[in-house]
Amino acid sequence: MTTTPSSSPPPIHRSSFLIHRFALLCLFCAAAAPSTRPADLRLAFASLADADASVRDKARDQLMSLSRDDLPALCAVVRDALPLQPAQLAALKDIVPHIYLTSEKYAQAPEGFLGVRMSINTDPASPTEIIIDARFPGFAGYRYLQDGDIILDIDEMPLARPLRQETFSQAIRQFKPRKTLHLKILRHGQPLRIPVTLDPRPALQLMDELGAMDELVHKREQAVERYWKENLAPLIQPAAEPE
Repeated sequence: MTTTPSSSPPPIHRSSFLIHRFALLCLFCAAAAPSTRPADLRLAFASLADADASVRDKARDQLMSLSRDDLPALCAVVRDALPLQPAQLAALKDIVPHIYLTSEKYAQAPEGFLGVRMSINTDPASPTEIIIDARFPGFAGYRYLQDGDIILDIDEMPLARPLRQETFSQAIRQFKPRKTLHLKILRHGQPLRIPVTLDPRPALQLMDELGAMDELVHKREQAVERYWKENLAPLIQPAAEPE
């Protein structure tokens, strides 16, 4: 009787096996690696004292993208860089509160949020303008905008004229959190198009939204102050004392 040999699975080539193992190893290493390399942190922090303003701005933006988990590594970089240049210290006081507060928990609403205070220029001799008066650390506006920026428009949702603060605020709320939109602004007279990734809007009581926002900002400022006193002040103050 003739028998038909049973079919067997194709052989696994050693090269394919090694490639698969290498891919898994790469994924593991990527997951285990810190979010920012120490060498990158040192370079960015050193660049905060660069004579070129564009280099300083790029370094600030890079450091602003860090998470709270990166702060111990940043503190180590600060310790190694002592004594700090005045520009580095000023930038650090701007950057650390934002990094720390990006991970601070708060009740959220499903609407976009910049985290800024605005005013309207009502001078009849000039066009109506929306002016950024203040920014709250930990929110999108603090990273991407500057005090004194003038809002002109939103690419993704052109604003009706004449410009009104309420119109701009309502437009921002119509976008979902984590949405990246593009703001047209004037900064020191220079027109710019700024990409901004929105945060979730704090869920506040509408009857006292302004007061509730002030209270939220105050609590967040207190949290940052505690972190600074416990972690940065002991490093910086002794180095700043005259001999």
